[in-house]
Amino acid sequence: MNDIQYNIVKASVKKAHLFQISRVIINSVIFIPLALVVFWIAQIIINWISISMIVFISFFYTFLKELMIINRAKKMLINQNKFLLNKNKDTSLFIPVLEKVGKKNFIKSSALFIQHDKLYLEAFRTTFFSSKPSDSISVPYGKDFVVTEVLMLPDEQLIRYKGMLMNTEYHFYTIDMPELVEKLSQYISFQKGQDINADTTQ
Repeated sequence: MNDIQYNIVKASVKKAHLFQISRVIINSVIFIPLALVVFWIAQIIINWISISMIVFISFFYTFLKELMIINRAKKMLINQNKFLLNKNKDTSLFIPVLEKVGKKNFIKSSALFIQHDKLYLEAFRTTFFSSKPSDSISVPYGKDFVVTEVLMLPDEQLIRYKGMLMNTEYHFYTIDMPELVEKLSQYISFQKGQDINADTTQ
């Protein structure tokens, strides 16, 4: 894995689910009253020992949940990368694709990749319980997959793309890195700070 590829994957994992201790604390604070209600319904005596136990368990649970989500994101990217390279051995660059749900970013079951100076979208088939793709389909940039708008989001260090995939609206994000923009600008037009109509003549 070359330096550019490593940096793109590393930054994508970090952006996909950045560990935040504040989120652990907030989730713990939400969990604690619920646990107290359960103790009250079960008629368990609530004292400083049970309260301390609830606080510890809630913090440990939410902390462990954060680590598991981060670890799954890493596994998904590694498995997508391996699957893609085994299928398309001449791939020169694997580009993880993200989606946003509220303020959180997640790894999509798809990725961009460059092969023989052409851009493709790879859509992976995965199951809920597995991070390994079981199958995938490659769609070349042009007729069935096209980006029509790009928006740079410097505050979030993300790039938002709007386009069409198989005659259906398709939105996704990638990390905002100079090296990545340089590579993708060979196929997609970029203009920082505003929505632009992408060059679809490639």
